[in-house]
Amino acid sequence: MKLTNVLLSGSLLCLAATLTIGTAVAEDGTKRADKVVKAAPDHETALLEGLKLIKAGDFDGWISNWCSTEKLCYTDTAKKGILRYNLPALKRIVGHCIKDGDTLKVTKTQGKVDEGKLKVFIECNPKGMPRPFHLTKDKAGWRFAKI
Repeated sequence: MKLTNVLLSGSLLCLAATLTIGTAVAEDGTKRADKVVKAAPDHETALLEGLKLIKAGDFDGWISNWCSTEKLCYTDTAKKGILRYNLPALKRIVGHCIKDGDTLKVTKTQGKVDEGKLKVFIECNPKGMPRPFHLTKDKAGWRFAKI
């Protein structure tokens, strides 16, 4: 992963994360063209990979890999609601959040990585307000706590 810090307008800090996706081997031994991560060791990877799955419409993959079972996907009813309402609505927005070359423009980050809770603001529309994404760290890695 390559991280780039850019100072904009004197006070806004933008972080662009770029990931290269290659061929991965699934649990059953078959090769996959995409990379499926079972939780990321860092929040940048979790955010980018999770948003890429939503953009692609792989909602079941997002639920199984990136949804916090403690904060967001804690029951089957919660998962059904997220699948039916939240993720389709978010899919319409996420296409504008992921920039060329699989990068995200982070305008603000609240929280501390050491505490395991972050609120990351992503610029999706240059004329609109940044979109917040809440991440939490569990035993396996970083996952979405709110969408």
